[in-house]
This record gives sequence, C-alpha cells and structure tokens, in this order.
Amino acid sequence: MRHQSFSMPDWFIAMDHYKKKPIGRAPWLGFPKIYKASFSIAHTKDAILLKYYVKNDELRVTFHSPNDPVYKDSCVEFFISLDKGQSYYNFEWNAIGTCLAGFGPANEKRTYLPADRIRTIGTYSNIQSAAAGSVTNIQPPSSKGNGVDWSLVCRIPLEIFIHHKIDTLSGISARANFYKCGDDCPIPHYLVWNDILAPGPNFHQPDFFGHLSFV
Repeated sequence: MRHQSFSMPDWFIAMDHYKKKPIGRAPWLGFPKIYKASFSIAHTKDAILLKYYVKNDELRVTFHSPNDPVYKDSCVEFFISLDKGQSYYNFEWNAIGTCLAGFGPANEKRTYLPADRIRTIGTYSNIQSAAAGSVTNIQPPSSKGNGVDWSLVCRIPLEIFIHHKIDTLSGISARANFYKCGDDCPIPHYLVWNDILAPGPNFHQPDFFGHLSFV
C-alpha cells in the first residue's frame, strides 16, 4: 500500500483491520461503566494512527475550535510519553474530531500546543443513531436517551511532537494510556485502558501509563 496517498476516509476503513483493544476499566466509584469503548492503533513512518469505537453514548458535541474543553463533550483521549513518563502529550477529541492538545510534566504544569500544529492532525468521524441513521464528519445535535454509536480515526503526524525530535516511529518505545470520558454528558463517565489507582477522576497519571512499542 502507498500510505502517503491514503485519505482520512481510507484510513477510517483500513484501521478496522487492526485488533481492537478495550477501554474497559472504570476506576472510580460513582462513575459507572455505562458505555462501551475500544481503540485500534497502528503507525506509518511519520504518523500515529488511532481509531476509536464508542457504543451507546448519549452524544454531546458543543465545541469546535482547537483547545476548546472537549473533555466536557463525548470525548476520547490519548496520552503519550516519549521520555519514560517525565513529560507527556495529551490529545483529546470530541465525536466530530475537535482536538485539545497539551504538553507538560504534570496536570498543573501543562501548556497547550499551537492551534496551527493541532490542525495538522487528520480526523474523520462517523456517528450513527437509530433515529438519524449515519452522519459523517458534520456537527450532530446533542442527544439524550438515544443510544448513539460513533467512531473516529485520527492521524497524528510526527510534527505535532514539538518538544521532541523524532524522525521515525519505528523502534520507539513509549508509555501511554487511552480514555473515554464526558464531564458534562448526561451521565458523566471516565473509562481507561490501563487501570489507574487514584482517589478521584484524573487521567493525568503518567505513573499508570501502559507500554507501547512501535515496531
């Protein structure tokens, strides 16, 4: 395959061939595992590819600009450390691909990535409900009580990692975690891939990142 010629709709289909991994842990009492979420991950020489799959969400989409607080919407997230947890990047998307991205050593010491860099991240989404059918890459209405399935593919180019110099992903080891959340959704929820031991909802826990190897 000539990956450089792939469009985001092409990647949306291609990522279905990779194994899905569950975002299936709900670490905090009072925030039940109410929705199902999973992801697949792959990479090319110059980009990380992610696809998220979310089922039965009560959809909330209100934000549209880079670095808006999309974690309040129906949201999926990817945190990755390239230096063994000393610092990490956080990438957060709502269901239509609006992205918040930051960098720093801890939650209280983070800075947003520039909007022009965030716009280099490719996204493509598909939202399906029994009432509306399929809605692709447009702003959907918020919904209550109507189970919505949605999926989102993201292409994260190496140029987004502005605090590191990376020429290729091949052979790189990293630490990361994957999340599903929605602070202001009808049912607030916090799901994780790698379990977190903390007293309350907080994804900014690099000590609990899992391991990734880009072969």
